[in-house]
Amino acid sequence: QSPSGRCRTACPQKAHKGPPPIVDRELWEAVQLEIERRRFFREKHNLQNMGATRTCSPSPARSYAASAARYTGCGHGRGGSRKIRVWQCGQRYRQKGVAGCKGCNLFEKDLEQAFLTAWNGIVENREGFLSAWEKQIREGDAMEKWRAGQMVQLTAEPPLETICPEIVNMVLESVEVHDGGLLHFHFLDGTELEIDTEEE
Repeated sequence: QSPSGRCRTACPQKAHKGPPPIVDRELWEAVQLEIERRRFFREKHNLQNMGATRTCSPSPARSYAASAARYTGCGHGRGGSRKIRVWQCGQRYRQKGVAGCKGCNLFEKDLEQAFLTAWNGIVENREGFLSAWEKQIREGDAMEKWRAGQMVQLTAEPPLETICPEIVNMVLESVEVHDGGLLHFHFLDGTELEIDTEEE
């Protein structure tokens, strides 16, 4: 810490003396860009956090009804003797008795299946995405290079059979929920895919 009590920046310096920096400069720059991206994302969608207290998967605090641009909440219903999770826009019944957002409710199982379809589609068509990722690695900023490299590595693995929250958190930015069950997936590398849950 500095004499004022504030922590010094951890940014590696070009002319560094003494012990080597904790992280290399490009990784530090990528982290700063990610912090800024998350700040902008929270402000844009009126979020207090990025889902640190989430109990639902795959994308709590990342799904939103396109017609209201407000994030959905994850609630519980009953399916026989077991609980089922259902997503609903937070603006749906903001005013008692008055339907706000007209976006459809979304069962979590449908959201998970749609993500698997989108992700496995990328994996199975990996060759078609490689040139774009390689260009990002060559020409992008630190964050774009990191994300593209991540996609190259992750898509080299076989398609997913079940949802993997770790991969979801690594690759998914958000999901737009459109009326009629259409989901628009936004991935962190810039890839976008639409999945119709009614056709699943």
